[in-house]
Amino acid sequence: MSKKYENLERLIYIALGVMLAFIFEHASRSAFNGGTGRWHGYNFNLVVYVGALAAAFILFLIAALVIDSLRIVFAAPAADSDQEAEPARGNRFLIAVLYGLYSVSGASLVFLIYKIYANECNLYPGSAAPTYLRQMVPHKIYFIAIFFLAASLLFTVTRLKDESVQNKKMRAALAVVFAAVSALALYCPNIFTDRGAGAMHIHAVLNSMIHAANHVPYDDFNCSIYGHYGLLCVPLVKLLGNDLYACMQTLSVVGFIAFLAAFYTAHKLIRSDIMYFIALLGMTGTTTILTRRGQYFQINPLRLLFPCLMLAVIAGLASRTSKVSKIISHILALLCGIAAVIWNFETGLFCVAVMMCVLVFRVLYRHPIFSKQTIGSILLACLYGLVCISAAWGIVGKWNIANGGTANTFRQFVYPLFSGTYNVNNLRLPLPSVYFLYFFEILLFFMTLIIVLRLQHNKETGDEAVDTLRFAVALSGLSSLIYFMNRAAYGNMSITHLQLCMLLASWGEYALTVTKENRREKLGTPSRWLSFVIASVLFGGSVWMAVEGTLYIQVCYDYRATSVWNTESMNEGIEKIRAEVPEEALAFGTYVPEVYFQLGRDTGCVVTDWSDMNDLNRSHALALAKYYNYVFTSDTFEDKDFKLVKDIQIEGLTFHLFERKEPLAETLYSSKELQAAAAAERLAGLQESEAEAVLEES
Repeated sequence: MSKKYENLERLIYIALGVMLAFIFEHASRSAFNGGTGRWHGYNFNLVVYVGALAAAFILFLIAALVIDSLRIVFAAPAADSDQEAEPARGNRFLIAVLYGLYSVSGASLVFLIYKIYANECNLYPGSAAPTYLRQMVPHKIYFIAIFFLAASLLFTVTRLKDESVQNKKMRAALAVVFAAVSALALYCPNIFTDRGAGAMHIHAVLNSMIHAANHVPYDDFNCSIYGHYGLLCVPLVKLLGNDLYACMQTLSVVGFIAFLAAFYTAHKLIRSDIMYFIALLGMTGTTTILTRRGQYFQINPLRLLFPCLMLAVIAGLASRTSKVSKIISHILALLCGIAAVIWNFETGLFCVAVMMCVLVFRVLYRHPIFSKQTIGSILLACLYGLVCISAAWGIVGKWNIANGGTANTFRQFVYPLFSGTYNVNNLRLPLPSVYFLYFFEILLFFMTLIIVLRLQHNKETGDEAVDTLRFAVALSGLSSLIYFMNRAAYGNMSITHLQLCMLLASWGEYALTVTKENRREKLGTPSRWLSFVIASVLFGGSVWMAVEGTLYIQVCYDYRATSVWNTESMNEGIEKIRAEVPEEALAFGTYVPEVYFQLGRDTGCVVTDWSDMNDLNRSHALALAKYYNYVFTSDTFEDKDFKLVKDIQIEGLTFHLFERKEPLAETLYSSKELQAAAAAERLAGLQESEAEAVLEES
């Protein structure tokens, strides 16, 4: 009787996966066929994503409730509960049908992965693409070779002795080495040669760090598009030298911490040393699937740091047994939540939400859903979220006041969310087809979530620590994918790459367990067949990630050795600017704050990241020119009172120096009166911005 309902439940999971595929494929076709990216004023991709997952989850809850009710009403006698009886002749047809359905499901999953792989390889065709092995070998041959390698490893590993004790020293050493490799890849002091991710993204990150290092308060003109991470980076930037090199070294340290935290989570999640090593290889090549050689700081390390740290805190919390260690873990969770919201409100909110769900999940593992303990855990989780957001908002306000500014409104604090000045419409991109990596991630994360929730009812086979971690990793992946849905640019998929590798390795480890069991016991049920097929595919996926990660490391380092690590020409260009550009010049534009920070100069223009400039900030920056005799910029500048004096190039990037035709007697650089006038003008602009925001809300 129980086998019947297990098969029914698995068929429901397959139906949910098919439903999600249909919804996302239909949505992608609608978006590409003239869609506007908006639905009643909302982001179409987000509506589809949240709506589809919510509908699938509600159907899962209903199905689970019905199946549990059937188990109770039509329960078989105790002696007959788990017996593997010979199937009746009338049931053989049904079993054959189940084998067929499960085989088709497994084959469809393999086909989906192959289509995803082929699309990934074809995304950057021709000479514009980096040289990867998978781009030089025909798709079918490479795909078969990878899974032949996976099958060989699966065959070999299942004949090894069971691992009863983890080699913790070896794991720790590997984690430090691989984290250091990842951190070194992030170090790119010669930012002028990094064309892989684009000057705009690098500048947007560094500009905010530089303003924070110069103790500039946050307001409508100085808003960081990626959060208040600069505030937390200030101590390390100051310690390392307070210049451009210090900023790059700080980002490398942040990356080292992020990857070390991710490796610690993988250590707690994966028991097999072999699978742990495979996971580390895949996680180290974080952007290998994305065929990118340059930096993309807005993802790695900015949006990876606190999801990784929060997962590490949850991993520690799930494995703690003593009362003191649990208290320490909860304190760390609170501090991590506050810092995550300060660092970046969007991903910080995801981190806090994941921790809130974990607090409830751990109580549900031991108590019924309507018990006092569960209700108490829900209230505690809500309090945790409120404290994290309120404390982060207050800390940023204190920073502003301490540096001569005013406390931000909540709207300013969560910029650009709910912003009336930032044009979010330029973030809208069509949703890709389901034959891209994001849909496989949705399937993996969502199915992991519902399977773990079902395991709560099976205490004899469930492992609370592992289930909690799988739950947290899957939920972290699903929540982080919201960022990709908000701007469905291909490179933004890397925000969930670490979670993907963790779960692939975890379920790949399950594949090892299933295969070992099936060596001792003949495959007797369709459900085992389906589990084996799916787990084998996931094991192959984890091996693929490991191979790609290893190959990426070499491509990545070859690129950096000839570009971003070569700083001689950059230093020469910066020194030329020191000699030829007057110190009192107004300076603005992409890479200009970086140059001036290295020179130890003040640009005189404090605005948000130039690459994310809105009309209000741009007009303010250009209006400041009336107080100066010189303007130094990498941007276009047209003013009848100024003339172009010279162009200066650094690594092919051109900077322009303009001089006023009729010099002013006093400039903003030297006059306290003009500084006061400019400050009053700035304040008036801020008040105008706030009035427009209020008007828009009304």
